[in-house]
Amino acid sequence: MAAARDPVRGIVVMQSVGTTRMEYELVDARRQLELKGLAPAAVADRMALKEWALHRLLIEGQSRAGLLAERPAAASVLQYPASDAYLREVAAVNLPALWAQLDVPVLVIYGSADFSTSEADSRAILESRLTTRSEPSSARPRTRMWCSNGRSRPSRAPCRVRARPDP
Repeated sequence: MAAARDPVRGIVVMQSVGTTRMEYELVDARRQLELKGLAPAAVADRMALKEWALHRLLIEGQSRAGLLAERPAAASVLQYPASDAYLREVAAVNLPALWAQLDVPVLVIYGSADFSTSEADSRAILESRLTTRSEPSSARPRTRMWCSNGRSRPSRAPCRVRARPDP
């Protein structure tokens, strides 16, 4: 993450996630299916197929052709505008570990009408940062904004970012 290697005073994050790609994919797939109004049993069937297909494609590294030969219905849950190699590369990234490396204040902004990421995705960024930072985290849930430097769990205290003196 660039903010871990380049000197910055803080970062603002909007519509991002603090979980692994696999976790995000499954949660987002369920959210999108529910928004489409699918019946719970249909959602469960699609989710089982998605988990099966993603695990084989992204984790085990099985070829898409081999996967689809085994279960042709998986084509409906593997529609990505990127190569399988790129998807595997993204799936291998441990986002919580990257967020934990940051030693700068982070302002997380979450839109309550966002249908691509959830409040939990944004809060996961803060949870990843619960290490030994110098300022406490705080949350302003009515505005869907949180600050974190990682020391404590978010609270209802006002969100403040203090400038660090220049080196």
